[in-house]
Amino acid sequence: MLRYSVPRLTALFSPGIATPLATQGSVAVVSLSVHSWAMDTAGFLARLLNYGFTSTRALSTQTHGFNIDPRVSRAARQNFHRSLLIHPETSYVWGYFEVGGAPEALFPPADQWPNTLTCVWVRESTAIFEKEIEKSAKYIDALDKTNEYVDAEENSRIIVVDVDYPTGDNSAMLSKNELRSAQMEQVLRAAVKAVKIMMDRGFLDEANTQAAFELLNGDERSEIAKQMYKWLTAEKLLHKDWRRTVAEWH
Repeated sequence: MLRYSVPRLTALFSPGIATPLATQGSVAVVSLSVHSWAMDTAGFLARLLNYGFTSTRALSTQTHGFNIDPRVSRAARQNFHRSLLIHPETSYVWGYFEVGGAPEALFPPADQWPNTLTCVWVRESTAIFEKEIEKSAKYIDALDKTNEYVDAEENSRIIVVDVDYPTGDNSAMLSKNELRSAQMEQVLRAAVKAVKIMMDRGFLDEANTQAAFELLNGDERSEIAKQMYKWLTAEKLLHKDWRRTVAEWH
């Protein structure tokens, strides 16, 4: 399975020449904490679509420098995310996490939602919060509120993909390397699931999306993209019935 550092996976890059743009102009990948690995999901998703990638953290650092005060950084990330939600850049994916915040901070207001923007919520299980965060109550409360918000909105442009805390057989604890590998596979599956749902809802063209998958193995693509192509091949996701395979995942 893929094993790369987070900075390599989430380094900024521009869109490719050929993309599956139909009514899928841009994608925001959002979560309630860093422990969802939503940034990795966003990086994988951008590569699958051959879109560009950015993040509110990177934009904040570019603007204020690496030594920015954490409180200033959080406010900057919030402002960049709000701006991108209303004025997204076509053929780009970006990642954002709101630490236990209100669901209204993740999504644009219904009356200002850009026509071709999709928000992918990487939804953490309560187990992730309980295992990764000492004081997890506010995160679990935010999870409940965001579930209620998404259910009430009934917006087809909100896609939910679930992630859980990986465990071994019989719920055994995993080693650090095993945990990282399991997390990487889970977030890559989350990215593939998001693409499937976009296609099911008519946001992406099937032929162009399949072509984008094949482009992962192009001469000009990164080593990460090429490893993704090998994984897609091994998982039998490079054939016309790949969406059926994804639908069978648990």
